[in-house]
Amino acid sequence: MSLIPLAVEKGIYPVVMSGHDSDSLVAQAFSLGCNDFYAKGNEASNVSSVLARYADRSRTSELGNLFSDRFVTKDPETRQRIAEVLSYASSDLPRAHLGSSGTGKTDLARLIHDYFKRPGQFVAINCGAYPEDSP
Repeated sequence: MSLIPLAVEKGIYPVVMSGHDSDSLVAQAFSLGCNDFYAKGNEASNVSSVLARYADRSRTSELGNLFSDRFVTKDPETRQRIAEVLSYASSDLPRAHLGSSGTGKTDLARLIHDYFKRPGQFVAINCGAYPEDSP
């Protein structure tokens, strides 16, 4: 894990392969700058997936007009958060977008779905419309 920050500093796309895929290990790898993670086993499929996500990541760098076309904001904190989310977007890991009403969560999810060619139809779910005690 200590090599991840060094790889990031040198502009390398760090990928962690481990025999363990605990949530804490995955979170630690990503917090150190890891771009991808997979558990050992079925290497042919895993490596193919990693390479596909790497190719998708190169498209992320082409999002130059993102903040004028899809997310109109000049707020540096908002831009940084969106860029951070997009850095993880090519991963198959599940994600939840949380925030106040009207902050663009659905727009961000749609961008990830469309831009990274997620399979299936995009479906937005308003979790706030459901009572906490619903089954």
